[in-house]
Amino acid sequence: MITVRHVLFACAGVGALTSAPCPSAAQAAPPNTVTVTVPDVVVTAERRESLVQTTPIAITALTASALERANVDTVERLVQLAPSMHYKDTIGEAFLSIRGVGGEPNVAVGGDPSVSFNVDGVYIARPTSVSTILFDVARIEVLRGPQGTLYGRNSTGGAINVITKAPNFKDFGGTADVMFGDYGARRARAAINIPLITDRVALRVSGVTDSHDGYEKNLFYPDGSDDLSDLKVQAYRAELGVKFTDQVDLTLRADTTSRGGRGPGLQVQGPYGQYPGLLLPPAFLTAPAPFGYGAPPNPDRPLVTEQDLVTSLKVKETGESGEFHWHGLGGAGLTVIAAHRDLEHNYLQDLDFTAARATSSLALQHSTQDSVEARLASESSGRLTWLAGAYYFRETGFSDVPTSLFLPNGSVAGFRDPRLDIKSYSKALFGQASYALSDRLKLTVGLRYTWDHKDALQYTRVGLSPATLAIDVVTPMSHSWSAPTGKVTLDYTLNPDTFLYGTISRGYKAGGYSVTGPVYNPETIWAYETGLKMRLFDRRLQLNFSAFYYDQKNLQIVQTSIGPFGPELVTTNAGAATTEGVEVEFQAAPVRNLQLRGSVAYLHARYGQYTDNDPLNPQLGLQNLAGRTAVYTPDWTATLDASYRFDIGALGILEPGVSFYWADKQVLRVFALPADLQPAYATVDLRLLYRPPAGSWSIEAFADNVGDTKFKQSSAANSLIGSVAVGYAPPRTYGVKVAVDF
Repeated sequence: MITVRHVLFACAGVGALTSAPCPSAAQAAPPNTVTVTVPDVVVTAERRESLVQTTPIAITALTASALERANVDTVERLVQLAPSMHYKDTIGEAFLSIRGVGGEPNVAVGGDPSVSFNVDGVYIARPTSVSTILFDVARIEVLRGPQGTLYGRNSTGGAINVITKAPNFKDFGGTADVMFGDYGARRARAAINIPLITDRVALRVSGVTDSHDGYEKNLFYPDGSDDLSDLKVQAYRAELGVKFTDQVDLTLRADTTSRGGRGPGLQVQGPYGQYPGLLLPPAFLTAPAPFGYGAPPNPDRPLVTEQDLVTSLKVKETGESGEFHWHGLGGAGLTVIAAHRDLEHNYLQDLDFTAARATSSLALQHSTQDSVEARLASESSGRLTWLAGAYYFRETGFSDVPTSLFLPNGSVAGFRDPRLDIKSYSKALFGQASYALSDRLKLTVGLRYTWDHKDALQYTRVGLSPATLAIDVVTPMSHSWSAPTGKVTLDYTLNPDTFLYGTISRGYKAGGYSVTGPVYNPETIWAYETGLKMRLFDRRLQLNFSAFYYDQKNLQIVQTSIGPFGPELVTTNAGAATTEGVEVEFQAAPVRNLQLRGSVAYLHARYGQYTDNDPLNPQLGLQNLAGRTAVYTPDWTATLDASYRFDIGALGILEPGVSFYWADKQVLRVFALPADLQPAYATVDLRLLYRPPAGSWSIEAFADNVGDTKFKQSSAANSLIGSVAVGYAPPRTYGVKVAVDF
């Protein structure tokens, strides 16, 4: 088995070999030739500008052109380009895990994600906001590993930074495109930049409307009116930039997003009643009325289901923020970012996933968040650079999940309405300093201290009907936590094209509450990582290695608890987990007009202490799951994106491209029943772009998942009918896009 120790020695050996200049690098380029190199990318991962290749973090930086080239218009598609990353959509909420951290999400407002998602420096607390589409983006940075110093709590797995395109103070212009495809896909995007006062005030407005029919066929409605996994979204953003002086500027942003449709599709895999843990026996589901619900057998085909309830997803989100910069304050610069966001989420779901009118569930969520961050950072170019800051965050909201159980005649047999009201506060002080011990060796130390407080009210009503024979249970709770996080990094510039680093860091994820169940405590992680970043062959090849070891404690995992009203899903602290892995990323421009990028990642993630009851096999009792493979952690993954630009003279430019993704077998639910396993799979995307020689427009044809690979992204226990419910990724899709710049 590959171990981190082996990779550390390998990295050191490669670094020693690259300390001498490559023969090709030492030779001067012949006259009258065009130099082909992999371009440098500037990032702000450490809250100040730096090049990817000299930033001591495992980071995937994707520019606007790279995102367009690979057709990345959703967070889900980032998986195709960023190693060791997993995405799944649950009840309209997106959950991200990086290097196996974040695979067990808590969907209630009382919990928090493990991967920090930030848009223009604003932390987005609710996973619902992550599942929207991306538009008018300048750059995306995927940071792997705990980011506890500069990003604070809830970044134990890493951070994703979305940087939108800023207003341009000089040039009027814009872009627009339309796309049409199968499954009734229709999308229109536009952005316009307007300088209001040259060099002083500018406005940028962008928007998108996107829709497609459902990917998952619901046989109960043959006309397609309730096909699942559809999309209906409208999103708009406005940014006003004001430059008061060359040292003082302000950017005001406002955005709104509306999502609708039927929502993500889950379906039963295998026959009904496959496992003994069930409430409704299969004979009762399929027997004709009045002896049963009269449901037909499960279709049991990927992306095909038969559910009687017409599902509905409604999401409304708005946000406002202001970003203020004041440079030249005695060799330092001040940054202040203040933001407010509102979210309303409604999802009506057929909880049994069958044609029987047996259950319905309505997931309601509302969240209001306010945040302020202030940073003072050095702007000098001396040996010492530093940054200090303070952060404040407040969130109020609720999660409410009323669920009803019906008899075959349609009358209510029982109901249960658990609700969680939450008030959450977080404060932090942080700082980071880097000191150049020599011209090549640099030491960085970061420290953050976070104080968290959450007040919660759990309210559960259960009975035979909402109005009569009901029992109310009210449980108030209040808890506070605090923790230090930080890192120590040593980096060494071996030569202008070779950069090594080693980091020890600590991450912290706040404690919280489920809709039902007791409080759970914070999760912590210690991470040890080494990396090597190289540019070879006259910088035609960029090659980055990273090797890491994680030690997680008080792991927050969604478990099954037998409460006073039956089985309940609650988040608890399950124990520990360890992860070790290796990642290799590359970009290459071997010849003019050819661009390549890709990655290979290895993960070995195992639970150290973990016990739980499987609701589908309650007769097994409490199971010892220590040593089991962590969920969503395939041993190996590989990606490749390639494009070549053909110059066809007076006819213009033709650019074909291909994207390839392969993942090893993986476990989607820790109990690893057959339906919980996803075998190894591969997907291929194709595209062909045409641009006229002097035109400002282009046309592109594309096909995603051309092999129509059916693969699962999630699985869950359905203890109503004794089966596993799974969610599939999109099937093969294709379309045409026309774009214009003006």
